[in-house]
Amino acid sequence: MLFPMATSYFEEVVEKSGGLEAASEFFRLFHSAGDIHGSCTGPGPGLTLADGTMALIRWVEHDEAPQELIAERFDAQAGQVVATRPLFSYPSVTVYSGSGDPAEAASYVRAERN
Repeated sequence: MLFPMATSYFEEVVEKSGGLEAASEFFRLFHSAGDIHGSCTGPGPGLTLADGTMALIRWVEHDEAPQELIAERFDAQAGQVVATRPLFSYPSVTVYSGSGDPAEAASYVRAERN
């Protein structure tokens, strides 16, 4: 399981809140594999930038709860974004659709965890 501590905490909050629907009114978890804990442009193999702060501001100030975040892989040497991928609120996961450029967010869809 990826991110076991975050996932365990999330599941505990869901349980104590009366289920996923109730908890999702105020609490969501987005996993970003390979993030290296927010290193942004560091050596991690995954997508490292996601605009979670702006999503949180829109949720708090405008009551627009995030359904997904778009994560980016920024190549510091090239000075450009080289890949994007949607991040969906746990327990949903992001999977490749089977077609399209794997470096583009449009090539991925939401799936439910098994």
